[in-house]
Amino acid sequence: MEHQLVAYYRLELAISHQQEVEEWMAQSACHQKIYAHTIRIWKESRIDLGSVSYCKEHAWRRLQQVIHQLL
Repeated sequence: MEHQLVAYYRLELAISHQQEVEEWMAQSACHQKIYAHTIRIWKESRIDLGSVSYCKEHAWRRLQQVIHQLL
């Protein structure tokens, strides 16, 4: 779902998928918080860190932890 949220933010989704995201966000304030948090993390992750190593598994676990805290 996180990839779809970022694609929605970047206006890269087909209309039908945009509507799915909008319906999902309209279901609850919690979903809106998840969307906002996902986009914030995505924006922060776009910072050029040069040669810093990135652990995708660690980042994924951290994002899932934050999402579960919001639920």
